Amino acid sequence: MDWLGRQFSLDASRAAHDDPYTVLFDIGAGEVLEIPCAFSAFHDTELVEYTDAALASGFFEQWLRQHPEPIGFDQCAGYTVPLFLGGADEASNLSLTDLDVSWTLTGRLRAATRG
Repeated sequence: MDWLGRQFSLDASRAAHDDPYTVLFDIGAGEVLEIPCAFSAFHDTELVEYTDAALASGFFEQWLRQHPEPIGFDQCAGYTVPLFLGGADEASNLSLTDLDVSWTLTGRLRAATRG
């Protein structure tokens, strides 16, 4: 997971030579993104060379300027108004929250607004 509470997972159904691809579950955006490379390349290249794209590191720096306290392993900076409900993708729309609470409540909102 990352600081926004997004979950990274492996997709064994998409694999290159027994090297599964990576999937990103973004609860704040209400999306599942297929990362177009095998896990080893994601870990060794994407996270190193494309840190901002993979982990929103620039956005994290903005967050830290406003919230210098550490984020606990069981916490995330969750969207106050999720992006799929029209929330702004900016640091002022984030608040420190319990990771489980963020996924549970935002997941319910996403399920209720689908279709």
